[in-house]
Amino acid sequence: MRKPLLPPSARESFLEFVRAQTRACRADDRAPPSRDAWQAQKKSLRERLAHAYGDFPAEPCELAPRTLGVLERDGYRIERLVFQSRPGVWITANTYVPAREAPCPGVLSVHGHWPWARVDPVPHARALGLVKLGYFVLAVDAFGAGERAIAPAQGTYHGAILGASTWPVGTPLLGLQIYDNMRAADYLASRAEVDANRLAITGASGGGNQTMNAGAWDERFKAVVPVCSVGTYDAYLGAACCVCEVLPGALGFAEEGAILALVAPRALMVVSATRDAHQFSVAEAAKSIARARPVFDLYEAGDRLRHVIVDSGHAYNQPMREAMYGWLAYCLRGEGDGTPVPEPEIEPEEVNALRCFPDNDRPKSFLLPPEFVREQALRKLRAVREADHRERWEADALVLRLQLENRVFGGFPRQARRTVDPVEKSAGEDTSSESFVLYPEPGMPVPGVLVRPLERSGPLPTAVLADPAGKEAALATRAAHALLGAGWQLLALDLRGTGETAPPHDAIAGAPDHNSAEWSVWMGRPLLGQWCWDILSAVDHVAARADVDAHQIALVGTGAAALAAVCAGALEERVRSVTAFGMLASFVSAEPFQGHRMATFVPRLLDAGDVPRLAALLAPRRLLVVGPVDAQSRPLNDQDCSAAFRLTEHIYKMCQAEHQFQVTPELAETVLGDAVRG
Repeated sequence: MRKPLLPPSARESFLEFVRAQTRACRADDRAPPSRDAWQAQKKSLRERLAHAYGDFPAEPCELAPRTLGVLERDGYRIERLVFQSRPGVWITANTYVPAREAPCPGVLSVHGHWPWARVDPVPHARALGLVKLGYFVLAVDAFGAGERAIAPAQGTYHGAILGASTWPVGTPLLGLQIYDNMRAADYLASRAEVDANRLAITGASGGGNQTMNAGAWDERFKAVVPVCSVGTYDAYLGAACCVCEVLPGALGFAEEGAILALVAPRALMVVSATRDAHQFSVAEAAKSIARARPVFDLYEAGDRLRHVIVDSGHAYNQPMREAMYGWLAYCLRGEGDGTPVPEPEIEPEEVNALRCFPDNDRPKSFLLPPEFVREQALRKLRAVREADHRERWEADALVLRLQLENRVFGGFPRQARRTVDPVEKSAGEDTSSESFVLYPEPGMPVPGVLVRPLERSGPLPTAVLADPAGKEAALATRAAHALLGAGWQLLALDLRGTGETAPPHDAIAGAPDHNSAEWSVWMGRPLLGQWCWDILSAVDHVAARADVDAHQIALVGTGAAALAAVCAGALEERVRSVTAFGMLASFVSAEPFQGHRMATFVPRLLDAGDVPRLAALLAPRRLLVVGPVDAQSRPLNDQDCSAAFRLTEHIYKMCQAEHQFQVTPELAETVLGDAVRG
C-alpha cells in the first residue's frame, strides 16, 4: 500500500469544492425591486423548476377513485380509498370527513419519513385534529412509501438507490411527489364536501419538503405550512438527506428562499424546531424567509408570511399542530389572528384500521417504483429514431455527444486551468511508479499513480484506470497485472469523491456514495459527469508526455467508473479503446436496482440514451465490455450479453467495425493486453 498523496483533510475537499461552486452560482442573487421584475424572475424560475421536477403528463388521467371502507366516528368519518395519479399509478389514501359545515376547507396532509407513512401516529394526529375542527383532510402515501412501497411494512424507505433510479428517466422522486400532490388537489376539488377555493397543504420533514414545493408550484393551495423542513439548499451540502428531498440542479438556479417566494401573496407559515438538524435549523430557515419576504412585501402581503419557532426536536408535535390550526383558521376562514388554536381531544385509530390493504393484497395493476421506472425508460427509448445507415448515425452521434456533455452532465469547465503537482518517483523489481496530484479544476485534487514496466523503453501504450474504490483497487485488479505484463503503462486515478478524497460518512442505506452523489445532483453536475471530466483531464496529461504513445491511449473502468470511462471515451477522440468491467448493461429493468453506486443514476441520462447506445458512440474505435451486470448486479451470461448490446453491435457493423466491438462474460488475462489494443 502506497502512502497517501494528500493529507487527511483532503477527505473534505470534494464537499468544499461543491460548496465553492454552488455559492459562486448564487453570489449575485438579489431581491426583485418591483412586481414586474419578480414576474420575470418567477417565469424563469418556474421554467427551471418544470425541468427539475421532471416530465409531467401532458393530460391528467382519470382519478378513478375507489372507496375501500369507512370508519364512522362521532362527528366525522374516515374513508380508506385509492385514486389514480398516472395510468396505473395508484395513491393509497384516507379522507377525514367532518359531519358538519359543507363545503368546508380542504387540507392535503403529506407525511415525512415516519415508520408507517400516512397512517403513522404522527400524521394521523394532525388529521384527527383538523377534522374535529371542521376541515376535510386527505392523507396520502408518497410514491414508494407506506402502502406504495415495494413490500409494505413498518419503516419502508423510498430513498437511496431506489429513489435515485428515477433520475435517468427524467422523473425524480420529488417531481413524482409534486405531481401526485397536484392530483390529490384535483381529488379534493372533486369532493362536494370541499370548498376548492380554500385548500391548504401541510407536512413535516420530507412531507414539509413536499409541502413547500407543491405549495409553491400549485397555486390552488391558498395556505402552505411546511414543518421542520425549511432551511437552505446550501445547508443540504454536507448533510445526508433522502433522495425525495433532492431538487436536481437547484443550486445552479435558485436557493430555497426563491421557492418560498413563489407562494406569495398566498399564505405561508414556516414552522421550525430549536433542536433540529442544521439543514432545517431556525437560523437556516430564517435565511430563506428573509429571501422570500421582499416578494411578499411587493404584494403588501407581509402578514401572510410567518415563522413559528417551537422549542423541540425534529417533529410535528402538538404545539406545532396548534400553530397550524390557528394559521389555517386565519387564512382559510378569516377567524382569529393566526395565533395557535387549542387542539381538540383526539382518539387515535390502530394503524391497520387505516390501511387500504391490511393484508398487503394490493391489486396487481399497481405500478410500484421499479415497474414505473421501466415503463418510463421504455417510453423514452421508443421515442428514439434509430439510424438506418452510417451517415445518419454519425450525425446523430454528434448531437448525442453535445447533449451528453452539456445537458446531461451540466457542461465541462473546458476553460479551467489544469495543474499537476508531482509528489514522488520510485522503482521496484519490475515496475517504476510516479505519483502526482492532478487538478482538473481549481480546488479539486485527483491523486494519480503512473506505473511503468521496467523492461520497456520508449513511448508506451497507456491505459487510464478508473475504479470507484480508488487507485489502489484499480492497480490491484487482474486486468492491471495483465496489462503491465503485456507492456502497457498504467495511470490509476482516485476519481473525485473516491479514494483519498472520499467524503467521511458517505455511505447511506446501501449506497456507498450516497451523499457525494446527491450533492453533485444539487449542484447540477452529476458525479458521473465529474468523473468523466477527471478522466478526460488525465487523458490530456498523458497525451502530452514523451513516455506515452499518444496513438495508443486506452480507458479501463470498473463498475460505475466503467460507465464514466465509456462516456469519456465517447467524448474524446484521442481515446483509442475503452474496456468496461462489470458495467450496468441497461437502465431498463422491472426489478429494483441493487448493489450499484448512486453515481450511476444521472438525471435525464436516458434523454441521451441507454447504456448500449452510449457505448455505440465509441464506434469505430475499440470497445470491450467484460462481465456486464443487470439491475441487481448479477453477471449476464453469454446469451444475455449479446442480447443486451445488440444495438451496439448493430452500429459497429454499420460502421464496418464489428471486429472492434466485443461483449463477453469473461476475458482471459493472457489476451487482455492485445484485446485492449485491438
